[in-house]
Amino acid sequence: METNNVVGVDIGKHWLDVWISPSGEYRRLSNTAEGRISLVDWLLGIQPSCVALEASGVYEQLVTQILAEAGLPVSRLNPRQVRDFAKATGQLAKTDRMDAKILAAFAQTLKPASTVIAGKERQELGALVGRRRQLVDMASEEKTRLKSTLDAAMASSIKSHIAWLVQEITVLETSILKYVKQNPVLSAPYQQLLAVKGIGAVTAAVLLAELPELGRLDHNKIVSLVGLAPHNVDSGLLRGQRHIRGGRKDVRCVLYMAALSALHSHDRLTAFYKRLRFNGKPAKVAIVAVMRKLLVYLNAILRDFYAESENHSQLV
Repeated sequence: METNNVVGVDIGKHWLDVWISPSGEYRRLSNTAEGRISLVDWLLGIQPSCVALEASGVYEQLVTQILAEAGLPVSRLNPRQVRDFAKATGQLAKTDRMDAKILAAFAQTLKPASTVIAGKERQELGALVGRRRQLVDMASEEKTRLKSTLDAAMASSIKSHIAWLVQEITVLETSILKYVKQNPVLSAPYQQLLAVKGIGAVTAAVLLAELPELGRLDHNKIVSLVGLAPHNVDSGLLRGQRHIRGGRKDVRCVLYMAALSALHSHDRLTAFYKRLRFNGKPAKVAIVAVMRKLLVYLNAILRDFYAESENHSQLV
């Protein structure tokens, strides 16, 4: 049974600094297998309502997975929001212990929702997708360098590197497709996404790997999570232009490309885009609206698919 205890965990390469609110209990554990097991055993004993930690990268991912697998309610917080909260409370000094205390205070005050943690299959798919994105970015950088390179030998070297990167990207895309097809947890929802006009193999893989909440949240929450909800810029008589910000950048990037593709193949989205443009909306605003509508549509498809699959499993 959950209690009113909330936990802040500051994760470093060597240490886990843990603060419990409202009791103020503090411990420092080693960020090793033994230390992580001790952390889980301790937290299971106090049954916190929230374990807050920053989404800070490689050190955080392993701890998050272990806590989630133990059934603890984990909330991965945006580091910028945590820093803003610390400034708002007048906490300017920074130590590992203070960071853990701020995380606990953030969770106690704002009560963030638990984060959906991707399963093993989605994490492994995410590693493949992430590596592909790194190679695509490197190829793009090399193409930019090639345009400004006058030395023939240097240009030849860059062209060779680009050719190698393109080959590696192709190999990774083959591996991604093979991995998805071999995993029943991924293959069925993957096919559901591919059936939507504008959604290609890479986009479907990115959505499965980096948006595990797709189909599990209502449309307002999923739109906000991705960062496609427009924010007001109003004050007094001023009515500013709405902007999107925050959220999951990589998911937005693939949705942008999917929206452009859908404008040539999806009749309803094409008509929606043309209507917005006819009503005076700028092209960029109209595209973002198409991205938002496409995301809501994909969310509904997977929501219905998961519901039907779970009902079938119960009947069997």
